[in-house]
Amino acid sequence: MPRATPAIAAIALLGGAFVALLTWSWGRWPDVLVDFGRELYVPWQLASGRVLYRDVAYFNGPLSPYFNALWFALLGPSLRVLALVNGALVLLFVVLLYRLLERIGSRPSALIGCATFLLLFAFGQQLPIGNYNYLAPYSHEITHGTLLGLAALLLLDRFARTERTRDLVACAVCVGLALLTKPEVALAVVVAVSAGVLLVLAAHRSAARRRPRSLAVYVGAVALPPFLAAGLLALALPLGDAVAGVLGGHRWLLTDEITSLRFYRSTMGTLVPSASLRTVATWTAAWLLFLAVAAALDAVWRPQRIASHVRGAIAFFATLAVLLLVRGDVRWMQALLPLPVVALLAAVGFTLAALRARDDTRRARLVLAAATALLSLLLLAKIVLRVRAAHYGFVLAMPATMLAIVLIWDWLVPLVRRGGDGAVVRGALLAALAVIVAVHFERTASFYAAKTHLVGRGGDVLRADGRGIEVARLLSEIERGTPPGATLAVVPEGAMVNYLTRRPSSTPHVSFMPVEMAMFGEDEMLASLERRPPDFVLLVARPMHEFGLAGFGVDYGRRIAGWIGAHYRPVSPSPDDAPLVLMRRAAQRRR
Repeated sequence: MPRATPAIAAIALLGGAFVALLTWSWGRWPDVLVDFGRELYVPWQLASGRVLYRDVAYFNGPLSPYFNALWFALLGPSLRVLALVNGALVLLFVVLLYRLLERIGSRPSALIGCATFLLLFAFGQQLPIGNYNYLAPYSHEITHGTLLGLAALLLLDRFARTERTRDLVACAVCVGLALLTKPEVALAVVVAVSAGVLLVLAAHRSAARRRPRSLAVYVGAVALPPFLAAGLLALALPLGDAVAGVLGGHRWLLTDEITSLRFYRSTMGTLVPSASLRTVATWTAAWLLFLAVAAALDAVWRPQRIASHVRGAIAFFATLAVLLLVRGDVRWMQALLPLPVVALLAAVGFTLAALRARDDTRRARLVLAAATALLSLLLLAKIVLRVRAAHYGFVLAMPATMLAIVLIWDWLVPLVRRGGDGAVVRGALLAALAVIVAVHFERTASFYAAKTHLVGRGGDVLRADGRGIEVARLLSEIERGTPPGATLAVVPEGAMVNYLTRRPSSTPHVSFMPVEMAMFGEDEMLASLERRPPDFVLLVARPMHEFGLAGFGVDYGRRIAGWIGAHYRPVSPSPDDAPLVLMRRAAQRRR
């Protein structure tokens, strides 16, 4: 019973935090126009009988849209259904993270890590655009793929301890499923977990004869989900199209037209690499100084003089007071910049330690730590010089943040201990985490507070910022002025309108943003519009500064914009600067 009490307390604490955050943030997670509408529209179309890659143009793997379509088919399409499913997945994230962090570190660090996950990543909004949270992610592939990666790591750990073939197969199947999601996550999971499997097989020298068989089993099980997915898609698609669909975004991974976009270079921090490197170096030095001072104070302030928990509390409040004093002078949104350095050093250190370990239990723990560090490092590749909890970092920086907490709490303290017991270091770490989380949480609260306008109805009600007024007015206009069977193309982006009005597009293309246009080509997108012209077109005034572009119809998509102008007329008079303009086919009479 005493051993179970801390675990029960941790579950109660984390469960209470989850319920409180879910209640507080309800309906505020998605953006009213950008990105997330696609995550509702695509599974709605699939649940209605359309086929991915044939009837709906898509650039990621098939796992996530069909997974969400399954729930829509069972329970009906609604934002509420998807939010509840994603909420259940958040709880699964917490369970997997807790087990993973406890295996690498300890129960306290696992609890701290999971609490940080909930407060900093799961429900956050650090930018005016939503969708960078786990309840309404801009891409379900990135959250689903990461979840599969965590499951694969835990199954790898089980295989390292048991050497059972079924554990290896289960691990490999998770890796294979991750291949059906998003390239940056899929590649990170494949490389990290495969390296872990090789490390296990290399470390278990007594199992040398079984290595070729184990590798064959692993590779075959990894390949199984993609092969099955291709086979199922081939029932409705030509085999070549089915294979291309399974490859998903991997087809465009190294396409210069996409990777050279200002958006991705800015996200990675490579617009001005020298400036980014200086900022990373500054924050790395700041963290090293912070931890060095805490370690020195811990060594000087001997535990014999005062109880450990009291010293930790004093260190926490003293550090918190100092950090709050300098809070206004520090860019706390940059505090996670050193994570690639941390993950790289951890991956190398744990790998070397695992190869030298003689005790099986310790070796299994080191292998898990090494694979986790490698996964954390590879996930950071897309944001390597601009690591933050905002934007893509809500997923890509999360594992590395969890790893850093465990490293400091459970591995650094014994390493630097010189007569102290680590209470000061741990108290200082908690204070720094509290400030970082508080700064990010404050931004989230401010953005959520601005979402006061209800958009949609029934299970699709969401809360939006000021844009919600115009969107709600437009939704009413569409529902009143267009027949239920009408088709609607939203250009360049805004599938949320398609979904909320239940007016599908007549073409496979959901979005006409620069990335999609680089993938599918303007010729193909224009041809699809000409083959099946939509009854209505909604023009959305969407700034394109993040792509280094002036806007749709100005310096990209000019031919499509010209075709729309030649064949469609505004339904009602609108000012030139109207953010949303509904247009009707010129040959179509008002009904």
